[in-house]
Amino acid sequence: MGLGKIGILEMSKDSNNLYLNMLSNHCNFNTTNFSFYPTYFDEINNLLPHPSKELKKLLVNYLDKIKDVNYLIVPNITIHQTLDELFKEQTFKFKLIHPIIELVHDLKKVDQNKVVIFGSKHTMQPGYISSLLENYGIKCSFPTTKDYQQIETYRIAVYNKTATPDTINNFNTIVKKHATKTNVILACTELSLAYNSNFSNVFDLVKIQVASCFSK
Repeated sequence: MGLGKIGILEMSKDSNNLYLNMLSNHCNFNTTNFSFYPTYFDEINNLLPHPSKELKKLLVNYLDKIKDVNYLIVPNITIHQTLDELFKEQTFKFKLIHPIIELVHDLKKVDQNKVVIFGSKHTMQPGYISSLLENYGIKCSFPTTKDYQQIETYRIAVYNKTATPDTINNFNTIVKKHATKTNVILACTELSLAYNSNFSNVFDLVKIQVASCFSK
């Protein structure tokens, strides 16, 4: 563990479990190196996806309670747009393990600068994530309208716990189709929950965040 003490600001139950499972499966995982900070996620979720004064105020109340950690990991990709603004406006005693910044590092390591973004309805269009990546010289594209609709249908099914094996297989088929042509970014925890292949050019932001806890 090179980063020192890491705090985890808990989000939805499914996201928390996904991150914890990935952390627990790492050979260097030690519970004493991690501190967990609960939130009322429904309050946060009702204010997403866009930054607002209300969302910032709510998050600051949680962030101010985080003590004695060197880094913070937040199990929600969308919320990082608001966190970026907060970290520019206010100084905290810890640094953020940022999924997009860590993604840029990984893409640069393998000399890649083109990606297609899979995520929520909000994410699969020009906006926060694509703009941030493009600032680092990463060219972004998005799924076709048909694939976009299928991915969103799957994502909602996972969120509502109504996903079927067929739905999951359909999603992974779409990932495979795109991965044969370009780098695929999984930018939503619901998508991370169902991805079951191991393409070297599929970059799962959850896995990237978790790996960063142990790689520096």
